[in-house]
Amino acid sequence: MKIQHILKKEDFTEILLKGRKIHGEIVVVYISPREDLRRKTVSVGVIISKRLASLAVKRNHLRRVIYAYFRGHESPSLKGRKIVVRLKSNVNKYGKKELSGRVREELRKLTRITA
Repeated sequence: MKIQHILKKEDFTEILLKGRKIHGEIVVVYISPREDLRRKTVSVGVIISKRLASLAVKRNHLRRVIYAYFRGHESPSLKGRKIVVRLKSNVNKYGKKELSGRVREELRKLTRITA
């Protein structure tokens, strides 16, 4: 599925205020109501605090994992939506492989709830 990155502060704020919030153990997913049924892309933004992932390498790795998940995820229920994924818990204790697996698994569970 094609994705667009959410970059503007106003877009993040709108989704965080109006979107549906789904909590997981590691991340919180905010999903906006579907705006345009004809759009075939999903807009994705990622918020990762320095407090929760202190190393820039880990923050960037998480962003890549999250964007890759949505790029490879074919779900008709997500098309035309805007999604923000926010890190919720401290991930400094996990290695790269374990963290990638946990985040992918959690995103799979949370996005299945929205379908």
